[in-house]
Amino acid sequence: MTTTRAERNGRLLFEAAEIITGWPLVRGRLLAAHVPDARGRCRACTSQTRDAPRWPCALAVLAGAVRPTPP
Repeated sequence: MTTTRAERNGRLLFEAAEIITGWPLVRGRLLAAHVPDARGRCRACTSQTRDAPRWPCALAVLAGAVRPTPP
C-alpha cells in the first residue's frame, strides 16, 4: 500500500507534536508567537512576498494550540 504525501506529512506532523510536548520551553515559545491576528492569520509566520498562512499554522498545530489528528 502506498501512502500519499498528505498522509506522510500528517504522520510526521503528529510525531513532531509528540516530541514537542517533551520540550516545554520550546512549546511555550511557539504557542506565544504563533497566534492569530485580526484577519485570522498567524502573527509569527511572516513573509515579504505572500500573506501569512491562516491560523492555526503548522507550527501552532505542532505546539499543541490545536491537536493534530492521528494518522
